[in-house]
Amino acid sequence: MGDVIPELEPLAHWFAGALEREGYDGVGQFVASTEYFTMMRAKIYRLHAAEGTVDLELIRMIGLTLDDRETGEWLWRRAAEAIQLAAAKEAREASRIDSWHLIPQILDPDVERLLQAQRQEARLLPYRELAVNAPALTTIYVRQRVQARMEAPPPQDRPKRFREKKPVAATVENTSAFDALNRSTHLLLTGEAGSGKTTFSYYTTELLSRIWLGDLSPRDCAVRTPVMPLRVLARHLTGGRPWDEELAEAVRKTLGSRLMSSFSPELLRGRVHGVRWLVFVDGLDEITDAEARRELIGTLAHHARVSEQYRFVIGTRMLESAELAPLRGESVGAYEMVPFRREDLETFAANWFGAQNLSHSQDHWKAHADRYLHQVQDSRLRELVRNPLLATIAAVVSTRDPGRALPTNRLDLYRTVVRYLIDDDYSGRRSEARGELDVWLHEQRAHLIERLGRARIQDEPLLASAAEWIAENWTGSGHREVYEKAARRQLTATGLFVQDDEDVRFLHHSFAEYLSGLGFAAAIGPDPEAVTAWVRENKDRDDNLLLFTVLSWHRLHGGDLRSLLLADERRRLAVQLIGEGLDLGEEVTGAVIDKAVRHALTEDVVFFDVLGGLYGNQIAARRLRRLADHGELPVDRRVQALLALGRITDFGSVATELTGLLPHAPIAVRVPIAKAMAEDLPGRDIARALRLLEECVDQAIAEHDEATMCAALQQMCDLGATEDADRLLDAVMAVIGPTTSYLEELAVITVRLRGRAGLEPLLERPAEPGARTYLAIGLNEAGHHDLAERVAEGVAADPAASSDEVGAACRAWSAAGGDPDAIVRAATARDSMSVQTLLSIATALHRAGASRQAAGLISGLLAVDSTPPATVAEAAGLWSQIDEEGPAVFGRLLARHPENAELLAALAEAALAQGRAELAADLARRAVVGAGPEPFIDALETLINAGAPDEAIDLARERWESLSDDSRLRLASALITADPDLAHAIASSISGPADDIHNRVANLVAQGLPLSRLTPALRRRAVLGSTFIWWDDTVTSEGATHLPEALADPQIEYDQPNMAVRRYLKADLRDPAIAALREYLTSNELTPEARARVAAVLAHLSFARPGTKTCGVPGCPGDPAVPTSQEG
Repeated sequence: MGDVIPELEPLAHWFAGALEREGYDGVGQFVASTEYFTMMRAKIYRLHAAEGTVDLELIRMIGLTLDDRETGEWLWRRAAEAIQLAAAKEAREASRIDSWHLIPQILDPDVERLLQAQRQEARLLPYRELAVNAPALTTIYVRQRVQARMEAPPPQDRPKRFREKKPVAATVENTSAFDALNRSTHLLLTGEAGSGKTTFSYYTTELLSRIWLGDLSPRDCAVRTPVMPLRVLARHLTGGRPWDEELAEAVRKTLGSRLMSSFSPELLRGRVHGVRWLVFVDGLDEITDAEARRELIGTLAHHARVSEQYRFVIGTRMLESAELAPLRGESVGAYEMVPFRREDLETFAANWFGAQNLSHSQDHWKAHADRYLHQVQDSRLRELVRNPLLATIAAVVSTRDPGRALPTNRLDLYRTVVRYLIDDDYSGRRSEARGELDVWLHEQRAHLIERLGRARIQDEPLLASAAEWIAENWTGSGHREVYEKAARRQLTATGLFVQDDEDVRFLHHSFAEYLSGLGFAAAIGPDPEAVTAWVRENKDRDDNLLLFTVLSWHRLHGGDLRSLLLADERRRLAVQLIGEGLDLGEEVTGAVIDKAVRHALTEDVVFFDVLGGLYGNQIAARRLRRLADHGELPVDRRVQALLALGRITDFGSVATELTGLLPHAPIAVRVPIAKAMAEDLPGRDIARALRLLEECVDQAIAEHDEATMCAALQQMCDLGATEDADRLLDAVMAVIGPTTSYLEELAVITVRLRGRAGLEPLLERPAEPGARTYLAIGLNEAGHHDLAERVAEGVAADPAASSDEVGAACRAWSAAGGDPDAIVRAATARDSMSVQTLLSIATALHRAGASRQAAGLISGLLAVDSTPPATVAEAAGLWSQIDEEGPAVFGRLLARHPENAELLAALAEAALAQGRAELAADLARRAVVGAGPEPFIDALETLINAGAPDEAIDLARERWESLSDDSRLRLASALITADPDLAHAIASSISGPADDIHNRVANLVAQGLPLSRLTPALRRRAVLGSTFIWWDDTVTSEGATHLPEALADPQIEYDQPNMAVRRYLKADLRDPAIAALREYLTSNELTPEARARVAAVLAHLSFARPGTKTCGVPGCPGDPAVPTSQEG
């Protein structure tokens, strides 16, 4: 018999009681009851005696059999945590090593073998297969910088009355990844594909392994405290075993045959050689099963909280903030990888080409590095090579073909490297075949690898998928095992794949995305609507996959992608595609950029950053230049336009203008200018930037401008001036009021500057419920979930809180990891809670993993007939994601409301949002029958987006004439890409001059509706409208020809002529406007008042021309002579 483990006794007691309750004579009878339990008998006996741990999956099976799974699982988790806490206490009391100089020279044999295997494993690319020198990672590695980032929640999680406030992202100064590791017990590293997360884990693992093995001196180790490195892939941690067994198995799978002997879980149950394990968990985002990923996040968060023997560095592309919330805590530093700066790229190039040209002189490799830097800086590659992986791929291509120009887009970079690896003619490599199957497979391996790209994206085992593909395509004999062995040989020989336990895996996930993009593009077929539908169905996929697929499709088929690129929900993807070199002609490119510009101006200022990625794009440069020169635009928009223009051209060209705007700029606008001074403008004057930011804080305090106070303090932190920011913090706290929504930002800043102890004044100060909700949101962002939970729960229970504030508090409470049942009780305790607010709480609970409680709330909403149709549809869509039976809810709702057109249209939209295009189209067809104008147009929009535009166009032709002006305008907007001619005809029929209609007509004009098609009243308003000058050159030029009739309108407002002059001058349209006005004055009968107004504008425009000697007005007494000042 073994020793009883006290922490397991409650679980053993439950097991014994459950056996007795269910009528078993004893544990022996239970073990014999099924073949599975018989196989697990040793573990079950140990559980019954409280002598050994068992895995969660076994506990779940026992609980299901004994009809008490929930209690068993809860007790298992409590026992697991208690055992770990006991182990942590023991580890705290054990001897520790806190200096690298004290590490032992003789290592445990198993530890030594682990370190040797990890030292061999680190490599970024298959250099041997690429026929370039294999540089040591320690030689070429550029110490990357990271930026702390705490993700703000989405707008719907905020109290309604504060929702318009733009959240200020919490950041600190850029620092090295090693500094971040030294500051925090654990790290969460996020970044795009190829941003350096995996490289950092490889490099640090290799570096520390070599120090422990004695290859390197620990004297200058970048990791301050001694740790034992351990690198595993996240997807190998989803087996459901006890943690130490799971981690040991992940080590075995990750290292494979490089590990010389089996790796015992015993090593992982405490510190090793007196130090903690530094566990790198790479590729969290590559776990495609959302439930498995969520469970692993919870497991890692638990061990980060209670384990003394582990430190974690977790790498992932960005996931939803709520999903990563458990990993945000006081001991976890959340950081984002920062792209290469110019100096980083120069360091990388020097390191890389120095390693490649070992037999040449220093001048030779320096010239090659300079040539590489020149090419990547003077092309679209300038933005791409800020990504370390793409910089490395470009360097490989430059090394292989030094005389050829580099590819200028992501697709061709990957295409070239993959051709080096799998195309014998291109690579110059020859492989030896072992038999007929090998010969055939070698010839077909490009097709096989393309298929495996899709298999990886769909989370299928690669060798099993390869064997299935061979069985389908190989005409010879063989069986699964033979096929897998042959596939393994061919795949690993390319260098694109490495051994992964019993399977293989792609060396880098982005190669799988590139290859799957090729496969998806071929499978989609040539119909442009099909690729649009594919993007819609895969909208939640990573941007990389969407880019590769659409670019490959266009390269393959060359179809018209207008409907895809001009859709509102795909603005960002459209701009990214143009930035990657997608050429659809100037007209479509201009329309995409104009759409993005309007979005940046009116809705989302962040879109200026997206536009800034269009290096060298002259259309974007012209649009941004016009905005920067537009004196009537708000200064903050002009500043953002200049910053984006600086990225497209160069910052030197806009530096004078940016600093010139300072005297006229509101203090809020001076903050981004200060940021540009420090980071982008020539000279990088950090000292001047900090002086400017301190002035902004002082002035904002005097003016009680809370937004600018917080933004300037955060920017000071970004630039490393934490002492100066801390000195100003008390003054800022003193003026923040009790109703403020800026307690969110203030909480984040306070934690950054003063830690948890500094929060006490914020927690104790009186504040209204809405402000306290923002405080809870900020505490969540800063990782103090316990304090956030306390504050949010208090708001939810406050009788003075409105329903919206209670809803926002419940969402913050859920994000903090609060008890979901308690949240539901608080949400349903008030009769005044709106159904939309309850639905938002259900969404938050689902994000936090409380699907059962979310489903309970949703089922209540769906049972009430008075719930608005749009809310019903949204709830049904959410339920279909939560519950396996969820999709059936659509059918039940249709049975209850078979003729409710508004509900049918809303359900169609919800189905489309889930990627169920066929169901969406079917529901939309049912909705149009007898529908009112709004659901009718909703249904037509769904039909268009679901791939049935012809049906929508036919239905629109039948009915548009019966619609009101307002509905016609909305219908025209819906049809503008599907059938521009019909959209123009509908818009041209609108007669009402109401302002709300005019504003929406403006958008149609910007999308191609000719001004000449408008009624005179709408046309006159359009050419004098304040937004007109933002439109593209063609539209504005056409407007100049219609300017005279607009000026002659008796309804014109008194200040509009002067505004028109300024706009047309700034648009450099003086000459066409003058010509039109002169012709109008000579060929039309005008009232004296109208003639005077037109003549005044003509004179103003004429005298604005340098060297002008005449007012330009036909028949003027001074024409062509210069009038005297008295005559003027």
